[in-house]
Parts: sequence; structure tokens; C-alpha cells
Amino acid sequence: MPGINEAVRALIGSFLLAKRDLEGFNYFDHSIGGFWRSFAAIILIAPVFFVSSFAERQMSADIGGEVAAVAVHAASNTSGYLLGLVLQWIGYPVALVFVTRLFGLSHRYASYIIVYNWSSVLVSYGLFLPVLLYLLGAASASTAAVLNLVLLMPAVYYRWFIARESLETTPALATSLVALDFVLSMVLLQVAISLFV
Repeated sequence: MPGINEAVRALIGSFLLAKRDLEGFNYFDHSIGGFWRSFAAIILIAPVFFVSSFAERQMSADIGGEVAAVAVHAASNTSGYLLGLVLQWIGYPVALVFVTRLFGLSHRYASYIIVYNWSSVLVSYGLFLPVLLYLLGAASASTAAVLNLVLLMPAVYYRWFIARESLETTPALATSLVALDFVLSMVLLQVAISLFV
């Protein structure tokens, strides 16, 4: 488990990278121990993941009516979402082992995953804002959905920027990695949910 100081420094580094400040990379522990400890960031992500999952199902029901409510009810099993979160959390790093080997970037793999894991906290909480506004009654389901799409654009760019700079690779490969991350996450979550329907 990372200490509080390591976690705080990593989150500060994530924030600096969100501002395109490359000094942010120096705030992460790039050791092997730091690599394994970075996976503990899931503890910070899990609460907003589960609240968002619940809220998004309710938002879908609000927007689509009873038919949508019935459709999303089958996906409401907490165990499925728990498994989905775990699969997402390990799926992309495992896939990246092979991708980085294929492109001769294995020497940058650990540092990239460390930054990716900790920066996921910032992404998760940033995308949680529309959900929070919806739950507080400050935004309708439709408004929250639009806000989510608006916030998704800088989040995708942030992911792209981290991939490009951490791996010191081309913009095209960084774009492909962001796409891989998105598709793999969606597939793994749906597979996990289907196991508990």
C-alpha cells in the first residue's frame, strides 16, 4: 500500500500533467515498488465508480422511460460491477505488456502504468461532476449526460497526452492506446455484468 505522502504526490503530479506541465512526472515513484503500489489507486476510484454506475442507470431510465428502466435493471447487480471494475483495472495494463513489447517500448511500460493508474483518480472524479449534479437535483438526466460528453473530451486528451509523453511515442500510437483503453474497458465491463444477469 502506498503511504499518504506518495499518494498525495502522485495526485499532485496528475494535476500538473492535466495542465501539460511535464514536471508532474517527477512527482511519481517510478520504482518497481511504486508500480505495484499504484494499483492501490483503485481504492480512491471505487466509490465514485459505484455511485456513478448506479446514477447512470437511473439517468438512462429517466431519459428513456420504462423500457430503458427495464433494460438497465438487468445490469444493476453490484457483483457484476465489482468484477467489471477489477477487470478494467488489470485488463489494460496486461494488454499494454504486449503492445509495448510489439513497439519496442517495454522500457517505458512501468512508468506509463504508474502515471496512468494515479491519473485515473483525477479522470474518475472529473467525470463524476455531472453525476453529482444529477444526484443533487441540480441537473436533469439529459443535462448531466451532455455535461458528461463535454467533460469526456478533455479527459480523452489527458489520457492521450499521458500516453504520448510517458511512452515517448507518436501521436498516432497514443491515439490508438486511448481507443484500446476505451474499447477494452467497455467490453470487460459488459462481460462482467453479463455473468451476473
